Amino acid sequence: MSDLSELQNKSDILSRSVDRWNAIYIGALVFALIAGALTLLATQQLISRGKKLSAVNADISREKETESSERASKLEKEVADARTMQAEAEKALLELQEKMRPRHLPERDKFVSFLREYKSGPLEIRYSGNDVESRNFATEIEKAFKDAGWNGVHLNNNVLIFPQPVGLMFRFKSADSIPEYAGAVQKAFELIGMPIRRGETDPSEQTGALILIVGAKP
Repeated sequence: MSDLSELQNKSDILSRSVDRWNAIYIGALVFALIAGALTLLATQQLISRGKKLSAVNADISREKETESSERASKLEKEVADARTMQAEAEKALLELQEKMRPRHLPERDKFVSFLREYKSGPLEIRYSGNDVESRNFATEIEKAFKDAGWNGVHLNNNVLIFPQPVGLMFRFKSADSIPEYAGAVQKAFELIGMPIRRGETDPSEQTGALILIVGAKP
């Protein structure tokens, strides 16, 4: 009987040992399942947060691109405006330089050659005495006429011209007193691109000569 009891005791001990290992195994298995579940949950959260972060980064990139594009467009407009202003300033400067540049007879040889073909007559060239540019241009015109053989040409700055006209202008005593050679003078200036205005008649004029007034530079 003692042997049976001893065997029974050993059996009970083994049974309890198995039960403990089973409990430990089941506990470990449950822990592993829980750990796996937590790992899976954590992984899903990381993926979700990664997607959200990627979306945020993409939004930031788009904002930067939009901001950069708007800034580039603004800079391009500023550059274009600056170039336009520069072009306008250069144009204004050229116009000012042209206005300040003294007049001369363009194609003088053509002008003189044309006048040589016509019969001359008395021509009085007037200019404002206080306008140096007009005086110099009037002197140049007088010399060109004389080179063409028109000896009855002279300067006169003793007549008050007010207000000072602009450009070249004829003046006559009356419409009936316009000399025939006035047409040749007018055509000579038109030939070189400097047309003469008809001007006005003045009955108080004492001279019978054709009067050419050299006004201010246009």
